[in-house]
Amino acid sequence: MTALFGTPDIAIGMKESVSRVRLFDGPLDLSWRHCATTSDFIADLFALRFQSSRNDYMEVRHSIGYLTNELIENAVKFRAPGEIVIEASMDSESFKLKVSNDVDGENASEFQSLLADITVGDPKDLLIQRIEANAANPDA
Repeated sequence: MTALFGTPDIAIGMKESVSRVRLFDGPLDLSWRHCATTSDFIADLFALRFQSSRNDYMEVRHSIGYLTNELIENAVKFRAPGEIVIEASMDSESFKLKVSNDVDGENASEFQSLLADITVGDPKDLLIQRIEANAANPDA
């Protein structure tokens, strides 16, 4: 069964050029270090157009890197064996990111619950809730 989370009309690739990265399972195994390396690469790539202003460049790079890293980490954490596909595009008004992975039945409900929280809540409120929950329970 395939399920889409997020805005269904995101349609990456319809009008803009798309950068696509595939993370494959293999001898190195997908792990947390791949998340940071991949998200840094994507953030650097898309922030380049803002390099005329150091402040804009740093803000865009940080925002894209943070978002990308969080979504890739979730994909690695909840995935079934197989590849993770990251697609990204940016136009003058928006940055779009799509992360695709397979999830086994055992992790699907937990993953769906997490994605539902992310897609319906206010991101600022969710971040504060997560920080408070992590502070209260460092082992979580």
